[in-house]
Order: sequence, then structure tokens, then C-alpha cells
Amino acid sequence: QSVFNQLKLRASWGKTGNQEFPAFASQETYVAGQQSFNRSTLENPDLKWETSTTINIGLDFAIAKNRLYGSIDYFDKKTSDILFDRDLADPVPVGSASTWVNLPGKILNSGVEAMLNYLVIKNSNFSWDVGVNATWLKNKITGFGQLVIPTGGLSGQGISGTTIQRFVDNKPLNVYYLREYRGINREGQAELVDDGASFFYLGDPNPDFLLGFTTNLSYKKFNLEISMNGAFGHQVYNNTANTVLPINNLGTRNIAKSLLDLNPQEALSSPITASSRYMEAGDYMKLTNATLSYNLGGFGRVVKSSTLFLTGQNLFVITGFSG
Repeated sequence: QSVFNQLKLRASWGKTGNQEFPAFASQETYVAGQQSFNRSTLENPDLKWETSTTINIGLDFAIAKNRLYGSIDYFDKKTSDILFDRDLADPVPVGSASTWVNLPGKILNSGVEAMLNYLVIKNSNFSWDVGVNATWLKNKITGFGQLVIPTGGLSGQGISGTTIQRFVDNKPLNVYYLREYRGINREGQAELVDDGASFFYLGDPNPDFLLGFTTNLSYKKFNLEISMNGAFGHQVYNNTANTVLPINNLGTRNIAKSLLDLNPQEALSSPITASSRYMEAGDYMKLTNATLSYNLGGFGRVVKSSTLFLTGQNLFVITGFSG
């Protein structure tokens, strides 16, 4: 055939563990204080390895004399015996001691990943190539039964100990579980559904779509490399707006500028309450790296090659997230 320079079908299956937990996680450990030893981890002799089983099916291709090449993959990953650092009750006071456990159920991740690279121009003085990669992702927990584990603890004055996320069956990992905000009422108070007595699953912190972009331009001895990445379709909780910049700071500390534009105006007595009011779209696109370089060449018999370069990281972010 005369279309493809390369066409490869591949498949893989494998199991891996997870090393992202501390040494001696299954044993009782202590930390030394000035005049005492305090337990930091409780013993769990039944602790097992977390296991991720992954299936992948992919297709690699190249056309146009290998100037346009890429791949497309489908993946399905199931994680069981989930390792989790959990606070548990004990017959005697344990302070802040916790224990590592294996959670029941599984975390499921599946999706499609595509990559495409194109050599736009290439001659003796100038070359330019562009690359794009994208991932569509689905995530949820299964097999947890009635077990619910609160996560996503907030920090700040007025909401200490508040959690806004959960591990719960048939929902995305760390799904948001919040009071639902309805706006500011005529009395200037933040209004919540059921006066704040009810909680709802209102958002997913896991992106539905990931995007990456790279380009490389070379002209004689100059070279410019640029890389960007982004994530879309997820929510982020603005802890700062909730606890650091609320309206009741007015006259004593900073407040969020957006609070001055509310109609009706929010009262200074409006309480600090964790709710969907502070949940925002987390979509972003970031210029992660840009490097401009010049090949100086060699110097005498000692230095065979040298390069002068200027690089910047995280140069700008395009996002609607106010935090």
C-alpha cells in the first residue's frame, strides 16, 4: 500500500503496585517529643499491596513520509485494595494517630488518549514541528457498598474540621458533597437550599479532558521550544474565597472585590458556610515552558560545543477560576 509508512496494532495487560506510602505503614510507629513518645501510626498486620490492573489497546501510524505520525489508545485501569491513611477509633486515646488500611471496592479509570505530531517544514536552515496530545477520561468508585469516607478537609477560621468531598459508591473519586447555594436574599444573608440542612453531590474534581501542546522551531543556530498543557471539565473549591476573603472582613481585613458588586448587598453578618457558592470551573490552559537557545559552537580544542539559553516556566495561565 502507498498510504502508511507505519501501521502497528498493539495490546498490553499488566499489574502494578503502589509505592506512594511511608515505610513501616503496617507497623505501630512513634515520634519523639521533648519528654515523651507519641504514637503516629497504629499497627495493621493485614495491610496488603494496592494493585492496579491495566488493559491497553493502541494503534500507531505514520504517513506522508513519516512527517505526520501519531497514536490512539484505549485504556481501562482497575485499582483494588486501595491504600488509605485513615483515622480510626481506638480503645485508648491515640491523639492524632492514624492507620493505613485497604479500602474495599475498586477505583475505575478508563478513556481514550490520542497523540499527533506533524513536521510542518524542514530544510537546511529552518524546521518546525507541532505536537498535540489529548486524553478523555472517566473515573468512578465501585464496590464500596454503604461505606462513605469524608475527604477534602477545608482550612481556615470558622470552618475547621469541615469536609466537602467523599469516597462513595458509584461516584467519581473525591466527589464534592456540599450544601447548595441559592444567592443573597433581601436581608443580605447567603441563602442555602433547605436552610443548609441538606447536602448534595454537586461536582467532580477529576478532569474529563486533558490537553497538551508542544512546538519546536529551529532557524540556523537558534531554537525555540514551547509546551502547554490544560485540563477541562472539572470543579475546584475556592477555599481562600470561603475563609480568607468573606464579607465579614470588611473594615478589618481584605475582602473579595466581587462582593462589592452584589445586588442585594451581602450583610456583614452573613455566616461563613462551606457551600457550592465557592465551587468554580477549574478549566485552564497553561504555558508550562518556553526555551529560546543559541548554539555557540566550540571554543578552541577544549570546548567542543556550547549553548546559550533563556527559559521560563509557568509563564501564564488562561482560566476563569478566580483563585
